[in-house]
Amino acid sequence: MKPLAFVSILFALSYSDTVLAYFWADGCRRIESRTVCRPCDEVCPVPRSRPVVSGTYVSTDARLNGQSFFVCRANANREGLRAGYNLKPNWSKHCWVGYGGRERFEQNYQCLCSDVGIELSWVYVGPGASCDESCRPSRPVISGTYVSSDPRLHRQPFFVCSGDFGDGRRVGYNLRGFGGNHCYTGHGGREEYTPWPYKCLCE
Repeated sequence: MKPLAFVSILFALSYSDTVLAYFWADGCRRIESRTVCRPCDEVCPVPRSRPVVSGTYVSTDARLNGQSFFVCRANANREGLRAGYNLKPNWSKHCWVGYGGRERFEQNYQCLCSDVGIELSWVYVGPGASCDESCRPSRPVISGTYVSSDPRLHRQPFFVCSGDFGDGRRVGYNLRGFGGNHCYTGHGGREEYTPWPYKCLCE
């Protein structure tokens, strides 16, 4: 968990005026000889914070229907912390992200927590715009930066976004210079871009 915690500190230093608004908290920790992971609503420390939610799942399964899509992030294949979702009860101990054309689960994840009384905003993206443009005059929430061999993409920020395939607004990432004006999420075992318009998470 140390690499993720270190990244969290770097983001806090980079965005010092928003430290009190939101932060990333480890979803898993070592207890004796085993790793214990928890859903995001149990990770964000109460009573001062709560998990950030993109929407609710629409499912024919009564256990899943109405459950919240919590915002999380994970470092898929060491290419940077990209946003995904954490969902109770079946998928509550991983962060599900889109990567390499597939939806994959990551156990080494963090949950996005917002201080009580602070509201982050989900804003619709304008035609041809990216999240940083659509969030203005505020700023987009960034989960991490891309580690790529392509110089056009290397160190580009992963903006937190959400899109709906008809079963609820799940969390993904928006990346400038990659795939145009899309929000990439995991859905049905695949990495897909959600239909426009999607939403960006803004401070």
